[in-house]
Amino acid sequence: KQPETLQTLKELLPMRVYQIKFNSVEEVKKFVNIVGKYGYEIELERDGHKVDAKSIMGVLSLGFERPLNLIASTENAISLQKEIQGYLL
Repeated sequence: KQPETLQTLKELLPMRVYQIKFNSVEEVKKFVNIVGKYGYEIELERDGHKVDAKSIMGVLSLGFERPLNLIASTENAISLQKEIQGYLL
């Protein structure tokens, strides 16, 4: 568990949230390569379970059945949004 002050700080940081969906392992591989280029934290979340979006094993562990929430810890995610356009819902 993270220290309370660190958790509070993370909650105050600017972020962008998008809904995305994958249809194949190949799409996950391409997605992980895209998000790996960005220096800020990017997570995927489903049903309260969060994983590092830059980890192929983490992303695959969430499955393909339903949409996922992408959480980018940045104020400006315009470049990211353009690159992941094909996964956005």
